[in-house]
Amino acid sequence: MEILFRNKRNTAKLCMKVSEDVTTIRDLKAYELNKLNETLSLNEGYKWEPVRTGFAYDNNLPLIGA
Repeated sequence: MEILFRNKRNTAKLCMKVSEDVTTIRDLKAYELNKLNETLSLNEGYKWEPVRTGFAYDNNLPLIGA
């Protein structure tokens, strides 16, 4: 699974790769939640949504690790 970040205008900006065994947001590990919160705090107005693995590649978006 990947997490997609969108800006205030709802434009897809980047994705974050999470563990392979994650199927829902509740399965995220502590360090993945920390990275998610860090990314949101550094980018005011960003929101996130879970997407399928390979979304970043298919849509030519940067992919960061957790």
